[in-house]
Amino acid sequence: MIRKIFAIISGALAGWLLSMAIGAGLQHRFPDEFKSFNWGVLLWGEHWFLRALVSLISSAWAGFITGVIARQKGKTFAIIEVLPSWIIWVTAEYTAMTGYFPLFNIGDFYVSLGNKISMGFIILAMLPVAWYAGAQGEIIGQKYSTFFDSRKHTLLGIKCYHYFWFPIVLYLIVLQGAFAGLYFLTWLKALWKSGFSFFGSIIPTIFTLMIFGTLYIMAIGVQKTYLILAGFEEVASKGRAAVKVIQYAIGFQIIAVILQFAIEYIHYLIAKWLS
Repeated sequence: MIRKIFAIISGALAGWLLSMAIGAGLQHRFPDEFKSFNWGVLLWGEHWFLRALVSLISSAWAGFITGVIARQKGKTFAIIEVLPSWIIWVTAEYTAMTGYFPLFNIGDFYVSLGNKISMGFIILAMLPVAWYAGAQGEIIGQKYSTFFDSRKHTLLGIKCYHYFWFPIVLYLIVLQGAFAGLYFLTWLKALWKSGFSFFGSIIPTIFTLMIFGTLYIMAIGVQKTYLILAGFEEVASKGRAAVKVIQYAIGFQIIAVILQFAIEYIHYLIAKWLS
């Protein structure tokens, strides 16, 4: 039972950190909108499509982690894990539709049609997504259960003390990845306002693909870091392992960030030259 409770807590934290990190990246990408629109934990201004997408991705990630750790009844415990979030979204949708918050009369409360539809979609899709992800996590948890059990005092193979710093690094990586990955929205908005054309989108598309390439570098860094910390990848000594972790968890990310800013700056110069 302790494993099951820990699985629910771990899944909830994993999903929450993922959602918060992506939301922070979006805020930094659109700082003006963050200041002027109704922006918070639930609603991200008028980026309702992204909010729905990220919410479901976070639910899937939370359900998957819950299933991996629980190893049994992954679907059930994944549903239990996301149920509080689902209730919050139901309450938010009810408030948006009626202007009334249960137990409190909040008066005028405006939510755009896009956000209302988005919240409705989240409510309908969240539980099935978590259910499926929990089932997949259960399969992975059972597959590697012997390996995980052989590494005492670990979570998913990683020594407990690493969780004092690894989630922070992951948060920053996801934040920067979201900031860079949403780069295409900035030029897409500019093209839309100026009159969208196929030829006008060729150069921005090329630079966007280059940005996506740097996200691959970041993902490889995270993957390699986990494999080393969890013991899947053999390293000669602890000192060598520390060097490898620094190389992948920090070095790869710094290289990717430098490339991202360089790509954006070069694109800016080209766009300015062509205008």
